[in-house]
Amino acid sequence: MSRIAYLMMIGCLLALSACGGTGPSGETATKAEDVAGIWGRTEVWRGIRGGQQLYIQLNLDGTMALSPVPDKWSQPIASYEFAFEGSRFSLEQTHGRQMYGERESCLDQGYPTAVYEIQLLSNGNLQFAKPQDRCIDRRQILADEHWEPL
Repeated sequence: MSRIAYLMMIGCLLALSACGGTGPSGETATKAEDVAGIWGRTEVWRGIRGGQQLYIQLNLDGTMALSPVPDKWSQPIASYEFAFEGSRFSLEQTHGRQMYGERESCLDQGYPTAVYEIQLLSNGNLQFAKPQDRCIDRRQILADEHWEPL
């Protein structure tokens, strides 16, 4: 192949790689308006028997709920209050219950607080990154997968 053909192929590949993608877009959430809404975990959480799809609801008033269904928030698995301090997303659990009797809630374990960074991905999803969370279940639920908007 000629040198021009190689250069054209490289140019096309670079142009295609710049389109879309699932990596970080370089933006980090810094306020509730950046993340408000209902989000579904992109993969089933395998931490409980048989796996479970999970959803979070992030509200403008600084509250968050975790539920196995996306449209019934009156009895969530866990409830939180959150605040942003720059790029730090601080959580404090205000309510929690055992999930299907298998484990204690993070609140029962004595780990009510956690800090994350929420990255806004180029495909519209969220990623909980840089976890500072002693509760293993919550850390796995939030940070091991991306969250897509519903």
